[in-house]
Amino acid sequence: MSITQADERVRPATSLPAFARTPVLATSGLTALLLVLAGTHTPYFFDELYYIAAGSSRNLSWGYMDQPPLVPLLAGMNDHLAPGSLLLLRLPSTLAAAAMVVVAALIARELGGDRAAQLLAAASVATSAAIVGASYLATAAIDPLWWTLIVWVVARWARLHRAGVRADHLLVAAAGITVVSLQTKYLVPALWAGILLGALVCGPRALPRQRVLWVAGGIAALTTIPTLVWQATHGWPYVFRMAAMVHNEWVGGPQFVTDTLLYCGILGFWVILIGIVRVLWRPQRHPAAFLAVGLLVVAVAFGLNQGRVWYEVETFPSLMAIGAVETVALARQIPRWLSYPLGAFVVLSSLMSTLLWLPVGAVAPPASILRTTADATLERYRSLPADERDHTAVLAADYAVAAAVDVLGRRAGGPSAYSADRGYGYFAQPPATADRILWVGLSDPPAGVRFAFTECRAQPQTEELRFWDCTGRTTPWTAVWPTILTNEMPLRPAEPRTPA
Repeated sequence: MSITQADERVRPATSLPAFARTPVLATSGLTALLLVLAGTHTPYFFDELYYIAAGSSRNLSWGYMDQPPLVPLLAGMNDHLAPGSLLLLRLPSTLAAAAMVVVAALIARELGGDRAAQLLAAASVATSAAIVGASYLATAAIDPLWWTLIVWVVARWARLHRAGVRADHLLVAAAGITVVSLQTKYLVPALWAGILLGALVCGPRALPRQRVLWVAGGIAALTTIPTLVWQATHGWPYVFRMAAMVHNEWVGGPQFVTDTLLYCGILGFWVILIGIVRVLWRPQRHPAAFLAVGLLVVAVAFGLNQGRVWYEVETFPSLMAIGAVETVALARQIPRWLSYPLGAFVVLSSLMSTLLWLPVGAVAPPASILRTTADATLERYRSLPADERDHTAVLAADYAVAAAVDVLGRRAGGPSAYSADRGYGYFAQPPATADRILWVGLSDPPAGVRFAFTECRAQPQTEELRFWDCTGRTTPWTAVWPTILTNEMPLRPAEPRTPA
């Protein structure tokens, strides 16, 4: 399709191309099947154990240091219904991925894409990291669905607006989806900022003037009050601590670019590139220009702001849907003898790379370092004298080790675990009766921990873990814990050193 033909899509029209139901749903179903195979043959990811611990009855909350409550709630609920079931734990991610494949095709349809474009959009998403990451339960596996749904609803509103049809209900629906996204991650305001900026630059400029959009958006913002209250009462750790952690974990611009190319997938990369070039060639005349510009600005902003590539993945399905329409249009200008083999090569290589990423060939979950960690810690704990165990707390160096001990170890009859690392530090601190700790982790206990005990002795180590036995606590946990969280040295009490 030429640029002139592409411009024809701008003319008001309420009709849509036929939905490629069979091939799109088949792609979605195959995606779900591969994710089930991969998800049931892959051991726990450390964040999954953290989500389970966060969503347990002991720690369930309106907010957390590093995220809103939805994913911990799902993890805790599913693990409570079927403890140890990887299938049920990862079912939300599987369903989200399968739905995202369909929604991407629906976006392509809203932009005038025929059956071929819809299938290409679905296939691009299905072979990207947005899907590969869904083999685990994670915020980054679920939140892209909400972004993609919002883009679809806004694209539909824009099409009807061009046709002179008022569709305020769609903007209300988009606000409703935003509510769910705000309970998954805190990133969706960036999407709306990009969409509104794109509308101001490329049109439809009526979008930012829709009163119903701002009213519904304001109501959506009110639903975050419980989480914001939690953040405020805990010193805004997401703003001040989590942002610093993301900054420290950022690997740099070149690595971010290469990760972006890798996570797009082979097919997705070319589809996005073709789409961006063709749409931005004449943005004022293209119906998807405001979406392409907005999503591109958001993706670039994440890169420049030292974000993780998983933040950028949120934009991939929608960009692939836009690009699929343009890629099919371009392919029809290329001789079939050239376009067919090129297309077949890209699709097959994308499928092969996806299968290599997904561990679908295993017959049973392999041994996990997390399971080994839990077992080794439980063995050390049980080696303590029986009368000492009730006064001993397991303190982990980082949240991954704490989650492994807290979830896997407790299933085997072990104790609770505590950690001051990241979100775990905002759960319960060790009880006042715990005047002894068994330290476990990849590193030695910091000075803030050793300073609070009369004696800390290194224990025999495993290949991966360090163990320490600290006895004779001299400082109350209420004083020790905040100093560990902030990496400051605790003050010794002036009164005699008696356990709190």
